Amino acid sequence: MQLFALLALCLVAAAVAIVLGQYKKEYAIAVTVAVGAMLIMSAASFVIRPITEIADKLRNAGVNTEFFFVAIKALGLGYVTQFIADTCRDFGQTSLAAKAEFVGRAAMFVISLPLINSLFDAVTSLVG
Repeated sequence: MQLFALLALCLVAAAVAIVLGQYKKEYAIAVTVAVGAMLIMSAASFVIRPITEIADKLRNAGVNTEFFFVAIKALGLGYVTQFIADTCRDFGQTSLAAKAEFVGRAAMFVISLPLINSLFDAVTSLVG
């Protein structure tokens, strides 16, 4: 039921931002960003427990959780990057949105470097 409350908050915030945007554009931006941040934090609280449970099961099975957490970090970065880019687009800043997406992709690449190194090590050990 909390999901429906958050979605209702999203609709109300959109309506408020539209009305405020006609008079004070900066207030509309503030409402959009504040409610968006609240939604992201609420969504994060939804997924923390299941992620922790999966990580515990992986640890109990003797599986290395490093790669699992790299994937979760990349997923989180993707969602935050998309939120920022969409917010920029909502306010007509398409060039800034594209740059935010570029930065997000670069951060995902950096986060994935341990996976790439492990893959490279595995391939070289098989070949050599």
